[in-house]
Amino acid sequence: MKIEDMVMVINNQKGIEKNFLCSFESFVKQYVTNACDNFFEVAEVISELNHASEKDNSFCEIYFAPNKTMYARFCGSLNELRLFVAGKLNDGMTNVFEEDFCDKECLDVLYRLGISTDRSMAIAKWPHYEKLESDLMQGEIYHNFNGSDYRLMEKYSGRNMLFMDVNSGQFVVGIGVEYFCRYPQGEDRNSDLCETGIEWGHGLYLGNTPSTINFALLRREHGVEKEIDTIDAYRASLTEKFETYYSLAKNEAISDSVREAATNAMYEEFGTGKRDTFLCKRNDGDYDKGFLGATTQEKHRGR
Repeated sequence: MKIEDMVMVINNQKGIEKNFLCSFESFVKQYVTNACDNFFEVAEVISELNHASEKDNSFCEIYFAPNKTMYARFCGSLNELRLFVAGKLNDGMTNVFEEDFCDKECLDVLYRLGISTDRSMAIAKWPHYEKLESDLMQGEIYHNFNGSDYRLMEKYSGRNMLFMDVNSGQFVVGIGVEYFCRYPQGEDRNSDLCETGIEWGHGLYLGNTPSTINFALLRREHGVEKEIDTIDAYRASLTEKFETYYSLAKNEAISDSVREAATNAMYEEFGTGKRDTFLCKRNDGDYDKGFLGATTQEKHRGR
């Protein structure tokens, strides 16, 4: 059983919450069907479960009686599993982790991962990390072992890269990025509990407003500096910047505020939010004054 196959369930009865883990099949057969009158209601609960699991710290709610309500979501990561077992995802009510309610296969996963059920957050066995050789691709989403997912926006060098948190829209420069797989001690990368992810030695967190970020400066400081000594190179750098803004503005998976900020930045710098209009203006030389100005400054500096 994989971590993502487990359902984290909070059973609230008379103000006391009992946390337990079960498979999706057990959750539907033992609990959902008892709370629903027909298959349509069952399908609705399953849909809510999937929808809630797509959001951080969101649980679907199942009502049984005035004094009994159940909350559930699929487990999203190892970090989330540890927090749930320790009662850190509850709303401050009296809560316990009820092993007797758990499916045996879920308890086996906890044992293999070295997660204690005494709520101490203690780790009996640290997982094994194995470094992987991988060429991370711009535009792809990668899981970080800190629990967040990041889209790779730009590669400055082999190990320095610009990422964006897909949930918060926050930008971060990962310095010293490495790609790993990790799995329980005594197992290997073929384990069903093996997961891949990235880690970085240091992160430079930049906020989630693109217009306030100096992307050119970041490229110079953390990458292999590209010399812009021709008009074609200058136009290519503008295209790269426009595409960064454009991809953010059109990405429905990020917050409205980030998309709005990216749209505003496009109009402020390029006078348009349409790709074909930008390309026409670029090819017509409407933006070339930035390059010509820089060239003039270089000439004066050399006198």
